[in-house]
Amino acid sequence: RAFFETPKVFKRAVQCDFTRLLGEERFARFVGKMDEGVAKDGDNVDEELEEVKEAFLSRYGTVLRIFDYYCACSSATNKSAFSISENNFNRFVSDCAIADDSTACTASECSKIFIVCNFETDKTSAANEVNDDRALMRYEFMECLVRMAVARFRHEINDVSECLDRLFDEVILPNIDPSAVLDPDIFRRDKFYFQAVDEAFKPHAKYLKLVYMKYSLLNPVAGKAKFGLVEWDALIKDCKLISDDLTSREMRLAFWWSRMVVIDEVKQRAKFMTLTWVEFLEALGRMAEMMTLPDDDDLRKVGAINAVDYERKLELAPSSVKDEINHKHEAEEDDADAPLAPRIDRLCKLLMGRIAVVFKGHISAGPKRLNLVGVYVTEEQLQEISLK
Repeated sequence: RAFFETPKVFKRAVQCDFTRLLGEERFARFVGKMDEGVAKDGDNVDEELEEVKEAFLSRYGTVLRIFDYYCACSSATNKSAFSISENNFNRFVSDCAIADDSTACTASECSKIFIVCNFETDKTSAANEVNDDRALMRYEFMECLVRMAVARFRHEINDVSECLDRLFDEVILPNIDPSAVLDPDIFRRDKFYFQAVDEAFKPHAKYLKLVYMKYSLLNPVAGKAKFGLVEWDALIKDCKLISDDLTSREMRLAFWWSRMVVIDEVKQRAKFMTLTWVEFLEALGRMAEMMTLPDDDDLRKVGAINAVDYERKLELAPSSVKDEINHKHEAEEDDADAPLAPRIDRLCKLLMGRIAVVFKGHISAGPKRLNLVGVYVTEEQLQEISLK
């Protein structure tokens, strides 16, 4: 099966988040006060609130991508990683040039808006239980956007929903980093869901499944396994995949981009913060797309028998060989149409080879155990590495 995000999911998500936002009485009061049609002409505030919701609905996929991106900008790995901290909110404001001293939307005002929207009126609510006191959940981020839109454009427009439209169309979208609004389905549609990719994963599937299970059991919650950001981070660090070639930020983005949209960020919190098995494979696919990975020809040129000792052999290789390999990889990076399947196979071999080193030649989770010697690493390599 292929898994894609759909308009129906976004519609249900915006309905859920907006309903939760309406639970904060201050929001309806704010809209009623700032919308001239409601404040002076006696229009129904519920109708304006519906217009605000519709303004979100037409672009809620983009809103959720922005939210995820600025969550991923954090270095946190605990529950606070799944909401936007004050520092990353300020970064968002700066990146998009939202603050404007010629209007009421100054940097100072944006900071005040963050504080106002972060305050939960009902301290006994389910949202309060999972909400970091100094970070924004999705519905709180929605309120920030509305308040900043009004501060930025109310001197020109007296309609709240129209202010929100202009904030997106004239300020946020023209200025934001394209990575922050990247549609995750593009990768799925153009690169990931192909038979060749499926066939590239198959020889490694049973080993990867055990890796997923093993790391899911590192920090079980109420006895239940979970594969969240902490576990993803542990796997990447154990396999020493962070380098100049793959940054921590890219590793985190691979995690966020691989998560399917969760409709209710509060009631489905565990799902919101974790990767399923399929999403885990997608995250590996995204990493394979980002990384420079040796192929069989590279191994042959440096005299490496597998991915485990490639880097060491590359360091010892003549400069002419290094230059030849580097030029080839640079050409690969520039080729947007390069197939993903061979890169996935290379990443799996590298990942499992390093797992073999970390866990002394085998991987186990619960009663299951698989030998990796002879598949991804040799006995001689394990002995040589253990001596070091």
